[in-house]
Amino acid sequence: MSKLILTPEEARRIVRDDHEDWNEVERQIVDSSRWSIHKDGIFLHIPTQKHYRFYWSVGATEIQCEEPYEYDEKVEVFEVVEKEVLKKEWVEVECIP
Repeated sequence: MSKLILTPEEARRIVRDDHEDWNEVERQIVDSSRWSIHKDGIFLHIPTQKHYRFYWSVGATEIQCEEPYEYDEKVEVFEVVEKEVLKKEWVEVECIP
């Protein structure tokens, strides 16, 4: 498994789309807490054409000041590949008249 070690400032620039060597592929909110919104995103490293997953948090309100990777000394991101996955889930039974 391939991983990169980044500085918090470099990772922050990537998730803010302010780094010329990286392109965002997708991002989503994965969780939230009272003070934070937790996100994950897939980013393409243009020079190597490899994709990496980033996890970060931001403040949940305009008053809550939390920057991505604010409390980290280093940021580890792991290489990912897109794969089709079959998934089972529970759904409500539809009423038949």
